[in-house]
Amino acid sequence: MMVRSAARFEILAVLLLLTVTGTLSAQNQSPDAAAQIPDNFIVTLFYDVRDETDGLTGAEVGALVDTLIASLARQRDELVFLRVPDDVADNRRFSFEEGAFGWIEIDLRGERELFSAGIRVYSVLAAEPLLDQRVEGPFDERLRIFRIIWNPVAERFAAVAEEIVATAVAERRTSTLTITGLPGTRIHGIEQEQQSVRVGEDGTAELELLIPFAYEYDARGRFIYPADGEVFLGETDVRVDLSQRRKARYFFDGALSELAYPEFAAGIYPFGETLYAQLALESYIVGFVPIATGTDGDEERGVFVSEPLTNVHLQFGAMLRRPHRQTRPFASIGPFLRFVHGPYWGPESQSPGGINLRAGAEVGSRSPWRLVLAWRPSLYLSTVGDEFITNFQRPAARIESFLGRSGLSAVIDPFSISVGVRFQPALRVEETGR
Repeated sequence: MMVRSAARFEILAVLLLLTVTGTLSAQNQSPDAAAQIPDNFIVTLFYDVRDETDGLTGAEVGALVDTLIASLARQRDELVFLRVPDDVADNRRFSFEEGAFGWIEIDLRGERELFSAGIRVYSVLAAEPLLDQRVEGPFDERLRIFRIIWNPVAERFAAVAEEIVATAVAERRTSTLTITGLPGTRIHGIEQEQQSVRVGEDGTAELELLIPFAYEYDARGRFIYPADGEVFLGETDVRVDLSQRRKARYFFDGALSELAYPEFAAGIYPFGETLYAQLALESYIVGFVPIATGTDGDEERGVFVSEPLTNVHLQFGAMLRRPHRQTRPFASIGPFLRFVHGPYWGPESQSPGGINLRAGAEVGSRSPWRLVLAWRPSLYLSTVGDEFITNFQRPAARIESFLGRSGLSAVIDPFSISVGVRFQPALRVEETGR
């Protein structure tokens, strides 16, 4: 894959040999050439502001610049003006690398009573400015006064704008970008007029793109880990081989339930990458509970605690954001059973089970290893609700006999959370002749 490098700027040295004469050739085109401007055709010009005024605030300088750019923009609908970032040292190189036609240097000097503005319009294809003019006038908070000041610049820029658009159309060149990847992959971000480009069954996708330009892409597919990057397209055709990995349909979780007790789970996406089912074992055989140190009746409680109890959870859920997103919220619900082990093996007597809700987020979804955070309130079914509540180290609520005369009541624990990791293996992609 090609990336921006110093080698790219060497192309600019060749292009600079196309002097102003080359750009002026567009003016000799017939009127029909202007009619051949493609739909939605735009020409980008960056602008850079150098403020050496005395007594003008930042907002006032901004008003000067905004009214100037507005006056210039009215000359041609195809022109788009963007400001040069503050950290750019070389406007020509920056404009070239961003695929712009050129840039405008705005030099502001003077004071509130009388300021001057120098405006120079440059093309990346020419050494000399296409327009070089300086105007002056008093600063006035009535912004319409600026239009009078900028009128001479706008009138001269109108002719330059015609030249810029005509030259951009005449110099509109394309090269072929060939992308190879897994069949079914969709390439996003390269062509603005299309939502995506699909890699065919032969593992390739070909695009005719404007040059010179740097294109960013994001390759996504069903059960395929995203691959993104940037490619510079110049006079020669370019081939990009995507480095892709398939996702397994299954995944594994390891977490600390209640931030103390281990839980291990395995899940599967049976259809797409949205709905899933998961089986989890949550054990209280060993737990790390530093806040529980102290006494519990006549017993001394330490940092490590142990209870002969294991919960078995079955969860059915959905991911609430698309697979290529870095963070994916989720929600799931399902029953759980509680088993004790030791001298007696079987269902826990006070509460044999209940319903568990989980809501949280998977962070780092674009890679096999992710962080998983979850809030997991539970509803416990119990025949001895009050006695069961006393086992909680945190507040819980009881709902009286919600199943009529069955004697069952529900104990709601809304405060449980968990933190863990998820691993969804990246399967090896066999060579397909790419």
